[in-house]
Amino acid sequence: MKPLLTIDEASHYLRVGRTSIYKLIRHRQLNSYKIGRRRLVDKESIDLLLKSLSSS
Repeated sequence: MKPLLTIDEASHYLRVGRTSIYKLIRHRQLNSYKIGRRRLVDKESIDLLLKSLSSS
């Protein structure tokens, strides 16, 4: 099973606000899943985003 983070956990991990996480999801830079009423972010997609930003 993939490690999944809540929106709050993802925002703390990236040190950005919740709104920024939702923007990244909307622009398909982060993968997320809706489970019930909760939106969970794939940690691997966060790590890939960080890797792509650090190589730029």
